[in-house]
Amino acid sequence: MEQRVSRAARRGDLATQFLSAIDLNGPLEAALLLKRSGTPLAAWSRRGAPTDVATVMAATLEGSLETLVEAFGGPSTRAAFIKTGGWSIYVTKAEPQTLLLLAGPSVLPESFLQDEAERLLRRVSLPRTPAASRETGPGTGPRA
Repeated sequence: MEQRVSRAARRGDLATQFLSAIDLNGPLEAALLLKRSGTPLAAWSRRGAPTDVATVMAATLEGSLETLVEAFGGPSTRAAFIKTGGWSIYVTKAEPQTLLLLAGPSVLPESFLQDEAERLLRRVSLPRTPAASRETGPGTGPRA
């Protein structure tokens, strides 16, 4: 039981760090920090989107894009930028098993969302996975 409480406390700290770093007066409409399984770690949306739906769909989106790129013969990607239906969406792997998705109006350029993702990730203390701590070298950091 003590381990469960400790994990919940860490998750709460992570959510607090993440949510307090979001610029509520900025142009973002949504910011989701989640496990690749779709489990939310922290989520915010200006319009009150259902967290469980949004995080599962974000994980599905990232997994689908990765599978599609690999099916075309490309390497696994760290980040993706999509413009659709009046929205700009940026999803990136914060850690091998952790994703960050940012969404805003379609006028937002990829560079803004990428910079905002990097800023938010600098503000949170993500639990390091053993695989993440071994990752070094080209292509393992945020996309430039």
